[in-house]
Formats: sequence, structure tokens, C-alpha cells
Amino acid sequence: MALPRFIISNPFRILGIPANSTERQISASLARLHAYARVGKYCPSPLEFPAIFGPLNRNTSILESCSRLRYSTPLRVRNAMVWFSVSTAADSSALDFLKEGNIDSARYVLDTAPRNYSAILNSAVIDFSHDNVEDGTKKVISLLQDEYLRKEFLSSQSVEDDYIEYDLLQMFIELLSETFPFDSVSLWVRESAEAVAILNSFHSRKLTNIIENRLSVVKSFSGTDYSSLLNSVDDIKSLLERTEEISVVTDHASLLLRDTISRTLLEKSISLYNSGVNVSESRILLRIIKDASLITLNTALKMRCKENYSLLLKNISGQ
Repeated sequence: MALPRFIISNPFRILGIPANSTERQISASLARLHAYARVGKYCPSPLEFPAIFGPLNRNTSILESCSRLRYSTPLRVRNAMVWFSVSTAADSSALDFLKEGNIDSARYVLDTAPRNYSAILNSAVIDFSHDNVEDGTKKVISLLQDEYLRKEFLSSQSVEDDYIEYDLLQMFIELLSETFPFDSVSLWVRESAEAVAILNSFHSRKLTNIIENRLSVVKSFSGTDYSSLLNSVDDIKSLLERTEEISVVTDHASLLLRDTISRTLLEKSISLYNSGVNVSESRILLRIIKDASLITLNTALKMRCKENYSLLLKNISGQ
């Protein structure tokens, strides 16, 4: 079982402190650990779970990356959703069991504790670390969508009025999406319509960025390997299909993206043809212009594609 990246690289885990630590406590932990790291010594911290998470690597560069916690509120909030907090005696007791590697007892203490933000998040972290990401995800989402628990959590981070439910859900969904594939996360968040919408929007933007990068490759093409150009076009078509599986095909952004792709493919094909190509290369350009026509839903642009396709086909036939 591989631990999620957001557990392995969580700054609170590396510092070995609770996620509800104050800025002063974070600074004190950093100063102490830096002092030990500079002389090559290991310094034990309050929250270490070698039996569960393995040993910690605390060199000076890793500690330096953790120092952002002191002045980055979003980073603190984001990582606090997926690391242990200690706000009650039940939390302390459960984490003591975890230090001994006694998972079942820790779960029992948290599951029977009065309902509060830390018991829910601590239980979720255990889920995340034991290959039960779905249950952990549901617990975190249920907390973020419960006004009382959400305020408890934000109060523990001293940012009670700074974030609304949507902000927190977006942070959490993006955190999951950095580690797990879309299909898995989609399955885990399916019971929350808002979480699903955030997930779809995040991946739609991500895929759009990839498409734009592929289009840049097409625009800059100037070689003779037309098969690689065709591969880039096929990649774009596949990415577009994937984008529209998770978004509304007829929304403004989707229509604009389709037009951008179509126009780029058409104009590049015309430019390449005018620069001089042989018959086999011309046939590849025909294929690309046909793709451009099929991609766009804009009537004028589709007509322009068809006109250029007919002209190019006529020229090839006359050769």
C-alpha cells in the first residue's frame, strides 16, 4: 500500500506537530529541527508514527520548504484537512495508540468520541493512510459541508471568516486530484453535487491547458515529419473528447475551445500547403482540415474548412 503524496509530504507530518498548531508553535518546531539538521542529528517530535508512515527525512532543504507554513494561511488550511489535529483528550488517546501501531484502538476511540472536527479529520487521516481513500474523502467532505464543524475547523486555523465552503472544497478536491486519477476521485465525491462540479471544473481547466500546449506544438511545426504532426492532432482530438465527457459540450468555453482548435488546424494546414508539400503530405493536410471541420460547431468556420478542403483536393487530383 502506497501512502498518498499529501500524507508523505505533508509539512505538519514532517515537522511532527498537530495540524492545529499555532504559528508560534510552527516556528519553534522549525527552529529546533533546523538546529538538529544542521549538525546532522535527528530530533524526535510529538507526532511521529514510524510504524504507520515510516521514518522521516528532515534535511535542511525539506525543512525550508515547510517554513512556508508560517506565513501561508492557504497552505496551512490545505494540509490541515489531511493531517492529525489534537483538540480533545480523545484525540490524544487515539494518537497515543497510533504511535504504538494500534490502529484498531485508535479507530475505536475516534469513532466513539463526541462528534467534533478533529475526531472526524483524524479518522479520515487513518483511512487515507490505510488504502481507504473513499471513506476518508467522504468524512472530509461531510465536515466541510457541515456549518458547525467547518467553523470549528477554521477556528482551529485562526481563519474563521476567511473561507467559505466552496473555497475549502476546492482546496480539498485539488489536493486529491494531484495524487489520484479523475475517475477515482469522481467515484469518491459522487454524493456531493458541489464537489463533483468542482472536480469537473478543475480537470476541464487542466485538460484545456494540455490542449493549448499541444496546439502550440502544431503552430510551431516546421519540419518534414508529418506523421508527428498528425499524432499531435490526434492527441488534441482525444483530449477534447475527454474534456467534453466532464463538461457541457455546448457551453461557451467549450464552443470557444472547439473554434480555437479548428481555426489553428486550418490555418496551419493552409500555411504548410502554401510553403510547398508533396502529394502524401498534402493528403495528411486534407485529413487535418477535415478534422478541423468536424471539430468546430461554428457555421462560418465549418464552411471555410470545407472550401479549403475542396480546393486542396482539386489541386491534388490535378497533379
